[in-house]
Amino acid sequence: MSRSRTVGLFLLVTFVFGTGFPAVKAGLSFIPPLFFAAARSYLSAVLLLVYVGVTMEYWRPRSRQDWIAYSPEGCS
Repeated sequence: MSRSRTVGLFLLVTFVFGTGFPAVKAGLSFIPPLFFAAARSYLSAVLLLVYVGVTMEYWRPRSRQDWIAYSPEGCS
């Protein structure tokens, strides 16, 4: 990875995590805490699913070997 890309990604992560705190502070004045936490989790899951859908050739297990890799027995 090039140095400029590394610096750019670092700045992006810094911006995303840095703006999270003011967003939480502002959001909690309008939305109950539990609902706000659930909404953030669901939004993150949807964004991750969209990212995986766009970047991966296939994201669901297709073959028996894929299913074995996802099973608890395949992790040991």
